[in-house]
Amino acid sequence: MSAPSTFAKNFSHGTIVVADGTATALEYTADVDNGDFSWGPLKSVLRETAAYQRRGKLHALALGERIFPELSFTAMLANFTKATTGSPLADMILGTTGSEFAARISTLGATHPLVCLDVTFSFTDYGGTTHTITFHDVDMSFDGAEGDPDELSFSGTVYGEIDGDWDIDET
Repeated sequence: MSAPSTFAKNFSHGTIVVADGTATALEYTADVDNGDFSWGPLKSVLRETAAYQRRGKLHALALGERIFPELSFTAMLANFTKATTGSPLADMILGTTGSEFAARISTLGATHPLVCLDVTFSFTDYGGTTHTITFHDVDMSFDGAEGDPDELSFSGTVYGEIDGDWDIDET
């Protein structure tokens, strides 16, 4: 694990990279995101806490069902597709024909009907140390809205493990 930093980070420090499951991963680095990446809930184990009571008083705690953290961020809408110069994240999610992500493969396997992706959030501190957290097997979707500027809102459910500076498993 990298050394701790004493400097607070803000929206200008982060980078979001989304990758598919091919042997040499197809990747997209968000280039017009708004610096509002969020994730959670995270716990030491990706399980609910089951509380058992006896006659109205707490008797025991145990690990319950698996929890599935959510992630989200927004990006300015620059175009719908850039098939010849690098495609936006929407192309990766949709597998847009003619884009560089038309052949993207799910992180769950080439024959799996659900296309999941890996999402990595990272930042480099003032001392030059890079910190990362990777969310594996994320089922992603997006919404769009006209405004000033027009925006795409990306969201996803994390079905795999989480690793990087924080390693979190389901067990």
